[in-house]
Amino acid sequence: MSMKLSVKHTVDQWFNKIAKNPGLSVTVSGLWLMVVGWIAFGWNLGNIGLIDETEPLFAEASRQMFVTGDWITPFFNGETRFDKPALIYWCQAIAYYILGVNEWAVRLPSAIAAFGLICLAFYTVQWYFAKQDELEQVSRPTRRYLTSFIAAALMALNPETIIWARTGVSDMLLTGCIASALLCFFLGYAGKEGSREQGSRGAGDAGGAA
Repeated sequence: MSMKLSVKHTVDQWFNKIAKNPGLSVTVSGLWLMVVGWIAFGWNLGNIGLIDETEPLFAEASRQMFVTGDWITPFFNGETRFDKPALIYWCQAIAYYILGVNEWAVRLPSAIAAFGLICLAFYTVQWYFAKQDELEQVSRPTRRYLTSFIAAALMALNPETIIWARTGVSDMLLTGCIASALLCFFLGYAGKEGSREQGSRGAGDAGGAA
């Protein structure tokens, strides 16, 4: 029992120290998100060839856009491909410019979308518990940070998230945009009067990108 109390006291002290130092808070949070995100989405991202029949369709349509310089009309085998929004093709074509035409570049937009999603989820959970502490006039940094860390890790390490974040199709980008719109709406709706306009604007931008 005494050992459990000692561990809890040590953890509480550590999170109290983080909460009192904004620079340390940003550093620790950023490192946690980067480590979890890299393990889930970045590690060996391009080591497997294109899978199924859908990923090559996106990869080739984006390559055609990259080669021809036509950023308006996506093509595959000389035929137009309008069944998906252009954002995924633009992102993959930009990745080709940066990394070259390879599997890494094909999947990078999906991985970035997933990473952005867990970062926004982390922030939302932090904000929610900070708001609760403010309303109840208490300070519970251990609960706030620990819950945020666990929430981000659970979302990142969910098998469905890992699979779609490591596949070069539009699904993860769409999921990221829709989830971002919902989280921005929540932040605006639950926030103060001045933040509602910003939340609505963020939700609209994310929804429009989807």
